[in-house]
Amino acid sequence: MTVAPATADWLRNAGLTAVSTGAAAWGDLAATSDVACGLSNAGDAQAEADRQRAFFGASRAIETLLVPGAQLALLGRAVTLQADAEGYRAGVNVFVIAVAERDDGMSSLTVIRRLA
Repeated sequence: MTVAPATADWLRNAGLTAVSTGAAAWGDLAATSDVACGLSNAGDAQAEADRQRAFFGASRAIETLLVPGAQLALLGRAVTLQADAEGYRAGVNVFVIAVAERDDGMSSLTVIRRLA
């Protein structure tokens, strides 16, 4: 089977690379990450890099909240969470990293929340 030289080069490429830098200067405390995913063009790679910088570029807090109902379906999802807790009444975008459903009809959610 023959393929066009440009297609062959693309298939041999280790992957598309995009770099997104944030405004915060963390110096020696800065974290770097490499992510491989099935993106097919440079625009998508740049959009993904920007999305990750927007989430990981700011300070974050890990918090535990008590919310009503069985919430196991939220595990591993990014959601807008409203709860009767300081800073959560108006709704906050969080990533749910743990869920413990309780016998009293409540769930304890452990979340990652951006501080900035």
